[in-house]
Amino acid sequence: MAPVCFTVVAVKETVHASWPPRWILWLAAVLIITCTVMMFVGAWAVGSTWDEHSQTVFLQTYFNSGWFVAPGAVVHGVADPHYMFGIYVYGPVADLIAHGFTALIGLEPWKSQSTSAAAYGARHTAIAGIALAGVAASAVTVKVITRSWRWALLAAAVLAVTPLWLGHGMFNNKDIPCATGYTIATLGIVALCRLDYFAHRAVRITCLVALVAGAVLASGTRPVLGLPIAFSGVVCMVYLAVVRTRVADPSAMIRWRLWRRSAEGLGALVVAYLALIAIYPKAYLNPIQLGVNAIIESGQFPMNEAQLTAGTWMVQPVSPTYLPLWFAAQLPLLVSIAAILGVCGWLWISTRGLLRGFGTVQSAESSAMQLAVVLQLLLLPMAAIAGHSVMYNAERQMLFVVSAAAILATICLYEVANRLQHRPSGSSRRWSMLLWATVVLGLLGPVIGQIRLFPYNYVYFNIAATAWPIDGNWSTDYWRASGPELLAHTPRGGPDSCGYDQLQHGGFPPCTTQSMFSPYLSLRGTATTPHTLLPTQYWFIRENNGDLVLPRGCTPYDTITRHLFFRTITIGQIAICDKRLAVPVRNVVDPSKPLPPG
Repeated sequence: MAPVCFTVVAVKETVHASWPPRWILWLAAVLIITCTVMMFVGAWAVGSTWDEHSQTVFLQTYFNSGWFVAPGAVVHGVADPHYMFGIYVYGPVADLIAHGFTALIGLEPWKSQSTSAAAYGARHTAIAGIALAGVAASAVTVKVITRSWRWALLAAAVLAVTPLWLGHGMFNNKDIPCATGYTIATLGIVALCRLDYFAHRAVRITCLVALVAGAVLASGTRPVLGLPIAFSGVVCMVYLAVVRTRVADPSAMIRWRLWRRSAEGLGALVVAYLALIAIYPKAYLNPIQLGVNAIIESGQFPMNEAQLTAGTWMVQPVSPTYLPLWFAAQLPLLVSIAAILGVCGWLWISTRGLLRGFGTVQSAESSAMQLAVVLQLLLLPMAAIAGHSVMYNAERQMLFVVSAAAILATICLYEVANRLQHRPSGSSRRWSMLLWATVVLGLLGPVIGQIRLFPYNYVYFNIAATAWPIDGNWSTDYWRASGPELLAHTPRGGPDSCGYDQLQHGGFPPCTTQSMFSPYLSLRGTATTPHTLLPTQYWFIRENNGDLVLPRGCTPYDTITRHLFFRTITIGQIAICDKRLAVPVRNVVDPSKPLPPG
């Protein structure tokens, strides 16, 4: 028997289809507004993170030399090919958007980077706007597939309440733009696969604009993402060519016009590439060099940071279970379970259609449209696992999986609702009530959890994961976004040092000189009472990057925590330590081995 979630039959919105109840749509709208407000407020509440200062430095170098790298990587106007972090790993598009917004509202001059708290907040706001565009793109993708704005509204709610998307949308200036760009580009490919692509101008315009905008944003932030976008487009066009031969209606073949579709899709990608050349000519003028180096440098990025995952410290290259474990623990159960069922249903119907023939033209069309979303969900994660790529800081580099999962989960719910409509009336009513009760719980649970975690929403773990302790099993604030709150809980006066810097450089480098803390120095001590240290003591400040055992000679002073379901989650720690008793802290590369003194 076919899985309950099978490929959607593309029909026009009529009273004969099963739509979400009106009260579900009102709930979805309220949750979208609530989560959007929470994301934009959180953009000003979280601190500057590890990557943000380096990105502002890269952007300043871009303004000065045309290269989006650290200034030391440019020698006599040419990027050093031996630069360890790669010349072709990052692009300036997302940072140009954030900088443009910050300059527009007067918090920094154009082509000059400010490191004030207000400037960081403004840049976070721009990232939140990009995340909101990803929510809209997911909704429109579902609209294109189901022909229903009602299901599109539910899709927007499913992604908006997802903590990984909302939490990273507060600050993540690399991965949220990539995920949004990829999602927008996938929308373009989905629209390109619609049978009535040439009949409806809105579908055609949506396709071409989305392909250009999505490719520019995604590949302009991480150049390597241009390759899976182009690959997905080619695969979907080839798939369309195959499935149209498996449709019983010969007259429908004329309407496909595959060569013209392919030409228009390719033309949109060419326009996107020309736009990228105009924005960043030094990297994009040579497409062969760009593509080869982007793959190599991104897959072998020199960051061998261990990640505490389900109680195990994983070093690079991480175990194949790394990404599945993180997504299983952090995605809401409604999203993960429904997305898995949706993929299984798509595989069943598509395989059966290719072998035996598709029953209708619409089912063949829908199979092709959903293929683009399935590729977004699975292509790069499977390639990264197979290629033993460097993956650190949880699933941050694969956030486009989240939006794809939300789309597929919504389509699965759509299919379940349609199947229930054809059951006997009494049975249909009971099962429909169960379905929508499950949806309500699946949407409200993550929102309530995020309110309690705010503004560290990306620290969310689903209720199944919280059956075991989070502390000691998972990294939480690996971004050090809690810098402002940690400073507020650290008394004024006395030296300070950060967890992973202690004794690594032959001394005790202060935290407060680092970009994650320096913009917020005015907050220090505002949430605690004064405390005087002894001459040999210092404040030991660290985020929860997995290890919560304090070094020798340290006594706890305060802890930043949040509550989630039945667990208390540690975000960061503040301790009083004695320099005379200090020993090297655990090695960041391999926490089981200490660093040598000095």
